[in-house]
Amino acid sequence: MSWDQSGPDPPDSVLVAQAKAGSDAALVQLSARYYQPIRLFLLRRTGDRDLADDLTQETFLRALEHLVDLRDDRCFRAWLYQIACRTCIMHWRRRGRALIVPLEHAVEVTGSSAPSATDIRVQTILDALPTRLREVLVLHGLHEQTVPEVARTLGISVATVYKDVSRAKKQFCGLYATEQRRGENDDPLL
Repeated sequence: MSWDQSGPDPPDSVLVAQAKAGSDAALVQLSARYYQPIRLFLLRRTGDRDLADDLTQETFLRALEHLVDLRDDRCFRAWLYQIACRTCIMHWRRRGRALIVPLEHAVEVTGSSAPSATDIRVQTILDALPTRLREVLVLHGLHEQTVPEVARTLGISVATVYKDVSRAKKQFCGLYATEQRRGENDDPLL
């Protein structure tokens, strides 16, 4: 399978097929495409830059080790997020800690130089959601995974993802409205 080098970047399925055939260039391109999104995903889950870096490297090593086991090359993205998710879970199981993301990492997660009041409010609300609803919302909304990709990543059914996305949006909107009202009442001039 070849791809016209002068055109746009090849789709994941082409790069995966080339990587399976031994192309180092395809592996480099896949890594470049997904390193930062996977790192940000893991940073949101851990709240620790160094740990997110370590888990990102571990994710890519595991992906490289098991690339030949990927049955459908079109599912690479969801498969990679699933490896990242499981790598993080295994880390926390080994350490025996809960998943807590502190707000001080909002700057790196959002990519801006200083978090706005809205950024902090959104992160606070995301942290208040139940873990699975937060994961579904982050994967679908922030990482732009399709519903079937989210289902594969989290190992749940597509119907469950649809239900959880709906519940997450509803809870998020309710919490956001509550925070808005609370923010208005906290005005020191009142």
